[in-house]
Amino acid sequence: EKAFLESYKASDNKVFFVGRVGGNIVSTATLTGRGRNRMRHVAELGSGVGQSHWGAGVGRKMMEHLLEWAQKEGILKRIQLVVREDNARAIALYESLGFSLEARLQRETYLDGRYFDSFQYVLLWD
Repeated sequence: EKAFLESYKASDNKVFFVGRVGGNIVSTATLTGRGRNRMRHVAELGSGVGQSHWGAGVGRKMMEHLLEWAQKEGILKRIQLVVREDNARAIALYESLGFSLEARLQRETYLDGRYFDSFQYVLLWD
């Protein structure tokens, strides 16, 4: 885990943020840029918010920090993420931040005896 975090710290196209409330970790958010020169402008976005803080604006704040960091650094030009089809709150957040639907990933998740599709969203800028 230490090596994992150090790899983010040493990279100019990766970032790992931790959200805290009252000293407790309530969220994490990452941008993981690719390593090859021809793909360094592409990053996968990952985020999570503890259930106790759903609907409190924590996810939006984390996303805003990620996007601000990416634009300031100037390396990333394509940010992509995958979200399960039934996560309406996350989808609404991503769309409000300018992400657009790029693909539907059929039956990507199997949970409690049911398949769920996922959506791939992308945010592009120059």
